[in-house]
Amino acid sequence: MAEINEKSLEHLLSLARIEEADPKRREKLLKDLSKILDYFNELNEVNTQDVEPLSGGTFLSDIIRNDKEKYRNADEHKKQRDISINQFPKKENDYLKIPPVFTDQ
Repeated sequence: MAEINEKSLEHLLSLARIEEADPKRREKLLKDLSKILDYFNELNEVNTQDVEPLSGGTFLSDIIRNDKEKYRNADEHKKQRDISINQFPKKENDYLKIPPVFTDQ
């Protein structure tokens, strides 16, 4: 079993700002912490010499397409813009007019 005693338990409880006066619960905490530390000691014995560290759970990466210019020149862009604006039902100057989103009620 790992070395944890009443003094170290008291220190851990004070760091966590936990007050535990029940002796049965303190005894259970000591046993549980001891088991946890034993498990970590067991993990320390595992040979990880040839194991590369992981930075995540997968080696997949995002596939993102490169943006391409849709229009070859400014005239073509303006023509497509005008077509789109003319399809909108309400316009005011160079703005598209939409119904109000928020109303005073």
